[in-house]
Amino acid sequence: ARHVAELLATVLLLGCRCFYGDLPFTCFLPVGLLAILPICQLALWYRPTDWCREGALMLGCLMSAPLLLTLELAQLAWQCRYRFFNVRDGPMHLLIALIACPLALLRNSLKPALMLFMAHS
Repeated sequence: ARHVAELLATVLLLGCRCFYGDLPFTCFLPVGLLAILPICQLALWYRPTDWCREGALMLGCLMSAPLLLTLELAQLAWQCRYRFFNVRDGPMHLLIALIACPLALLRNSLKPALMLFMAHS
């Protein structure tokens, strides 16, 4: 299961980079073809109804993950609000890193992430 999760993460990251035009499609093609192999194996092992149900469940988890992550981080920030908003403590730096990662991965330019780090300094 761990290898499939790592393969899924690789496919998602490379796919996003190819979609935004940072990488040529030829970089994604071998990984995309390798990702089809576990799917074909699962299709042979299970009935089509079970396979479709699991696929829909996985898609639902992927689509709801950003909202659930945001809610979980907001709950943690509220529980530790006095420590979390202390500028000299570690959690504020964690928040900056959590904001910088999507900015760097999902944008065509690294300027927004660099501006965030310059404002932080």
